Amino acid sequence: MARTNTAGDLIKDIQLLARQAISRGIREIVERTHGTAGFEPRPAFPGSAFITSAPVPAGGIHAAILLRNRAVVELLDQVRAARGQGMSWERIAAIPGVLEGGNAGESPAERAFYLVAPQEPDSFRPSYTTWCCATCDRSVTDRGPFEAHPANNESGHAEDCARLAAEVEQYRREWGEDT
Repeated sequence: MARTNTAGDLIKDIQLLARQAISRGIREIVERTHGTAGFEPRPAFPGSAFITSAPVPAGGIHAAILLRNRAVVELLDQVRAARGQGMSWERIAAIPGVLEGGNAGESPAERAFYLVAPQEPDSFRPSYTTWCCATCDRSVTDRGPFEAHPANNESGHAEDCARLAAEVEQYRREWGEDT
């Protein structure tokens, strides 16, 4: 009888794929920066007689930090691209893993926003991020999902931006405002 894959199986497969990609990335960075001197013999697992070649700890740590930092930049770029294409903070918040961490009392949309525009501790300066609107091709300053009216959260759209106009129209319908 064929086994059906569950959502849990898919998540495990994706996690394994990510772990393997990171391990390959670490090995490649160590190889390119240190050559064979960047590796040492190490048991495949504690107590194993099978010996494998592993990055020396300092090289592996350095490579992992480089990968982590690049992954953060890529995450920011992907979130900005999503906002530029019209994805709401609420939809971004629904993506698995986005809501990890955060502070109590924050809405999911606020937590998604703070992922790319963290609040500075003890700062009264508001957080913001920028992205390019795919509709009007303008750089938009996004101050987050804090105000109901879209124009109060986003500035920089072209005056005739269809995306902003649609968001404002939706706001007016939801809040019962006349156009």
